[in-house]
Amino acid sequence: MILVLNSIQKAGIPMRSFIVPAFYLLSIFSPEGAFGQAFLVSNPSGVSRIAGELVISRENLRNLMDVPAAEIPVLYVGDKVIPSQTDDITRDGLWDELAFQLDIERNASVQVKVKWVSEADAPAFSPRVRCLLGLKNPTDKMFMPADYEMLPEDWSAGKMPERYLCEGPVWESEKVAFRHFFDERNFTSPLLKKSYGFLTDSIKIRGKDYPVVNALRSDSGLGAGGFALAASGKWNIPSKEGNIQYRLLANGPVRAVFELLYEDWALEENMLNIRRRVSIWAGSNFYKTELTVSGFSGEMETAVGMSSPKGQVRVEELPPVKDISGFFLRQIPAEANEPASTLGMILPANDNAVISAGAGEKSGLPADSRFRNYRIKSGQLLEYRVFAASEKKGDLPGNSPDFRNMMLYEMECIAFPLAVSR
Repeated sequence: MILVLNSIQKAGIPMRSFIVPAFYLLSIFSPEGAFGQAFLVSNPSGVSRIAGELVISRENLRNLMDVPAAEIPVLYVGDKVIPSQTDDITRDGLWDELAFQLDIERNASVQVKVKWVSEADAPAFSPRVRCLLGLKNPTDKMFMPADYEMLPEDWSAGKMPERYLCEGPVWESEKVAFRHFFDERNFTSPLLKKSYGFLTDSIKIRGKDYPVVNALRSDSGLGAGGFALAASGKWNIPSKEGNIQYRLLANGPVRAVFELLYEDWALEENMLNIRRRVSIWAGSNFYKTELTVSGFSGEMETAVGMSSPKGQVRVEELPPVKDISGFFLRQIPAEANEPASTLGMILPANDNAVISAGAGEKSGLPADSRFRNYRIKSGQLLEYRVFAASEKKGDLPGNSPDFRNMMLYEMECIAFPLAVSR
């Protein structure tokens, strides 16, 4: 802008003829208009990040810049807008988390520019994730999306007529999907896709023809990423005691988030409250759980893991990366030309937290369960991720022929997360 003004003066043109607001001159040289502020994203890991996920709370963003009360941020790297979303997790009418993804080379930094706009002027991005709890309308018998649901006391698995599409919430990226049985079974199973697109657009209620390839089954006990609490010498999985709720918190375009709440679960002398927050990101082969248990004193023993299906299953432990551990189960197909299907977990490996890794040492879980064992305190956060993939050759959405290296890459990303600064 200074060069422009100097040229005007040299040409002998009166300056008063060119008294214009500075932001107008800036907009001439910025195709997207003036950017208000910016922050820096750094990748401290030794691997390049493709669609690395980031969440910045409104409070933390205030430490980096001024945050207008009635506007939302649009993010740019260079002059290219990057997909993002603002989520009102607390449901108070004001967004409190900014979620986005970006590519960044290893040991590098990227400047992210911010332009504040009204919600009406914000760009629309194609959704690449979805969470759906289909609740049957008793009037027209159609399934409608529900943002909130409390499990009725008289509802049980197999009861007719159906109450939920797919028997509970389904959450998915373009690569994989998972569903949770929202009843006394209380487990999650993976659904691997045959083609790109949302399963919830075409999936049937109780049929066996889900549009998926064969997934490694985890349809009992811990399922694919469940948890159990120790009491009276056995593992206990929440079934129907107390109040069980589903709450949708965010639904795309780059991440979907929901919560399962277990309130007033009586376990020995304790009245427990459990919050399981589940999220899935665009382009991912995994979902993340953030688990907190409160309502007890001292420590409680907690198991987190997966049910291993019957048949030939190979278990492989992965070398830890910093304070992150991982393992995966590979089901070996009976026919040589059939693909192997794989489930994996990435969990904390804190020296004082992991008691053991086992296969049903206590009663209450299937003998072939694989899990990590932790001691947690009331309100302590425990995070872990569950991965699913097919190892069939070809262009399948969730295909990952080298599952081991995919897990090691993700462990590196978790151990050295992207950092945000001024």
